[in-house]
Amino acid sequence: AHASQDFLVRLFDQIARNNPGGAAAADIPVRELLNVGSRQLIDDTRDDPDLAFDLLQLLTRLNVELDLLDPAQKLSDRAVELARTRSGEASLPYAEAIAQRADLLYRAAHYADAIAAARQALQIAERTPARTEALRAKTQLIIGNSQYQIDASQPAEARRHLETALALLKAMHSTSEDRSRAAYFLAWIAESQRDFAGAEAYYRDGIEAGKANFGERSFIVAMGY
Repeated sequence: AHASQDFLVRLFDQIARNNPGGAAAADIPVRELLNVGSRQLIDDTRDDPDLAFDLLQLLTRLNVELDLLDPAQKLSDRAVELARTRSGEASLPYAEAIAQRADLLYRAAHYADAIAAARQALQIAERTPARTEALRAKTQLIIGNSQYQIDASQPAEARRHLETALALLKAMHSTSEDRSRAAYFLAWIAESQRDFAGAEAYYRDGIEAGKANFGERSFIVAMGY
């Protein structure tokens, strides 16, 4: 994690130095920043596969969050292949890379493929449950949300996966956005079933978690209103 942060700091500094107008890195379009980051990754991590994997995962996630799905797909493929060749298909790095691919597939509305990838990652993660709470929660979220997108008229199985995700996130005292998102997803399902009291309880839970983790004016809190 620290290596990834150091890399991004160096990346921002390099862009700032190379900009003829001396503009701050924050003024550079994000797409350009990520493109430069991906190219520099190839050179800077050639002799450090562990760092390369860490940064491929990070850059994939950033591209996904910005809805840049094509470059995210290429980075994700590299991360999966690197984890497979370095650690094997039964390893946690491979499961993490597959889970990232599952999230990408979900964002691209390939729900059946997202479920398949998430289940593959979950199967690996369940072999070492004490070390994989966050990974298992992530895959349960992807499976539940994808199932609901495929058939919202049959929400029981989707709700079961989302409830499992929320329980895991609570148990590990997660401070990620997924802690609130899991509650909101369950609230939406409850609303669709006209269980308005249940929906309100989930909304309140997600909002309170968001306030504690990100502040009252954060985007994740606004999602609950």
